[in-house]
Amino acid sequence: MLSDERQRAILKTLDRDGRVLVVDLAKHFQTSTVTIRKDLRILHAKGRIHRTHGGALRVLEDSALQEKEKPHRKEELRIAAIAARMVKEGQVVILDSGTITAAIARALRNLRNVTVITNAVNIAVELSRFNLDVILTGGNLRKNSFSLVGPMAEGTLRRLSADVFFLGVDGFDIKYGLTTPNLM
Repeated sequence: MLSDERQRAILKTLDRDGRVLVVDLAKHFQTSTVTIRKDLRILHAKGRIHRTHGGALRVLEDSALQEKEKPHRKEELRIAAIAARMVKEGQVVILDSGTITAAIARALRNLRNVTVITNAVNIAVELSRFNLDVILTGGNLRKNSFSLVGPMAEGTLRRLSADVFFLGVDGFDIKYGLTTPNLM
């Protein structure tokens, strides 16, 4: 079996089971654990999986988020680059959930000694690949946006402080202000 074929099969298994173990994959594909680890390293480098000790987890992605990212991708990347330049080493940053804040998270990857507080599970997973400290707020999971909301998330944010805050919103109205379709 070619490595590309094996890697596609690994991704299918991850989609089905949510996780894979190196030893199980080596048995299944009748190959060495060294070969499987190399496959997992490649898939991790491509951002397709989250590598763990002894195996891998599926990268949490949401098709609704991916669809939202497409129409204004160039503009979002420009905004993210400008926003990331506002962050300095040693600072604490809050990143809300959303497509632009996910792009900001990726733009922060080369910084050191930065702590990111987020309610977005996908952003936390994305940042786990880089040399940044990450704090998740906890809370109830909104499955369509991978954001953590509710009293626990709010309580966490009340107890923490940050130097920079990037808020993602669904809309802005002169009369009602910032809006989102979720009450929590």
